[in-house]
Amino acid sequence: MTKSSQVKIRKANIGDVEAIYKTIFEAFEPYKKHFTRDAYEMTVISHTEIKKRILDDKREILVAICDNEIVGSVTIGIKDQSNIYIQSMAVRPKYQGKGIGLRILEEIDKIAQKKKCKKILLECFYPLKKAILLYEKCGFERTKKIRDYYGIRIFEMLKEVK
Repeated sequence: MTKSSQVKIRKANIGDVEAIYKTIFEAFEPYKKHFTRDAYEMTVISHTEIKKRILDDKREILVAICDNEIVGSVTIGIKDQSNIYIQSMAVRPKYQGKGIGLRILEEIDKIAQKKKCKKILLECFYPLKKAILLYEKCGFERTKKIRDYYGIRIFEMLKEVK
């Protein structure tokens, strides 16, 4: 069993693209039936989009390494120097429930504090029950903001940075 203390979090590089894609694909594949085709394609981002995010100076992708392989990933973006936005957070299914998502969120919290951000925001949708529980455990609360995302309803969650 993997312990979250054995998980290393680092910034992604171009050599990580395929592993990041596999991580996102594996994490969201079980939920595919809950997505519209367009929403799924925008969630399980392409290799090209992953490369673009790695090279983007306003966003970065973090990867979680365990057993010498990438088992989790997340994109974070900083807007207006006060908020961090979480996108495409994913943990490979066989590593879920082992503290990897928690470690990723702890690392984002450290980044937010270091950059003096006030809030961490993300959007989620109802079938991702385990993810929602994790976010709530880490101090995220649902806001009243709900919107259409390519034919599915998603809601915003927010955490104040302390």
